This record gives sequence, structure tokens and C-alpha cells, in this order.
Amino acid sequence: MKDSVVDWVSQQTPESHDWIEYMLEGTHGKSGTGIPAEMSQHTLGVLDHLSVGVLSVDVAFKMLKDANRLAGVQADDHPKVGKDGKGQFNMYDPDGIRLELMNFHATEKPCCSAFTAEDPTE
Repeated sequence: MKDSVVDWVSQQTPESHDWIEYMLEGTHGKSGTGIPAEMSQHTLGVLDHLSVGVLSVDVAFKMLKDANRLAGVQADDHPKVGKDGKGQFNMYDPDGIRLELMNFHATEKPCCSAFTAEDPTE
């Protein structure tokens, strides 16, 4: 997540609305390959995540909060906008793996390159 280093690549799969994000972390460890031994469980959970697309992260967050579904859950305090310009909200399972709710559509200009495929609608 450094502007001067390519350490995150996002690609849309052919003929679908599925995305794969590559979180490139192996070159930062002492050995230079694989997962650095000194990486914390939290950082590993942030990198090793899954994302669920939604029409509105703000609406989904409000529904979860109003229904008291976030009580006792490790999660962000509020939705935010990621470097890709899309709204997101992060929650973590007991092992620290991140579940990210993400808007289908970018609301701000992406940091690095524009999206070239159509956004999903559902």
C-alpha cells in the first residue's frame, strides 16, 4: 500500500464481474520470498481477505449497525473510501481474516488506473 511500490494489483476476471486482488508482500520479508516471518496475524488477515460487492456500503453499514449485528465484531468504526475510489467497510473474523464490503461503483477517482470494464449491477 505504498505509492512508490507496486504491491497491489487488481484484475477483473474475463467475461464476469469477479475481481482478483493480488496483495504482493513477499519481497518485504527478511528472506525475500513468501510471507515474512515477522508479519503480524492482523496484517496477514488484512492482506488475505475476501470482498463482497454491494450497491451501497453506507446502506449496508447502517443496516448492520441498526440491527446490532456489529456488537462484539472487530470492525472499522465507519465506512471509508479505498485507494480504488470505492466505498468499503471492513470486518474481521476471530482469526483476523478481513471481510470487506465494497461498493460496485467507484465514487472517487482511483489512485492508480481507471477501471476499464463495466461495473456489476448486482
